[in-house]
Amino acid sequence: VVVLGKGRYGLVTVPEEVIEALKDQGIEVLVRNTKEACEVYNELVESEPKRVAAALHLTC
Repeated sequence: VVVLGKGRYGLVTVPEEVIEALKDQGIEVLVRNTKEACEVYNELVESEPKRVAAALHLTC
């Protein structure tokens, strides 16, 4: 699972090509505002037996 944070206000756009490339590799992709992305990441790390990674934009 990859959790992508779009910034505090969700202004960062994640290109559809990036999402599709990850999905083509069999990776589940979750895109959220960064605060929610952090919460989702922490929940997944505590509950999921699979690997979880996050890429977080910290401003805007």
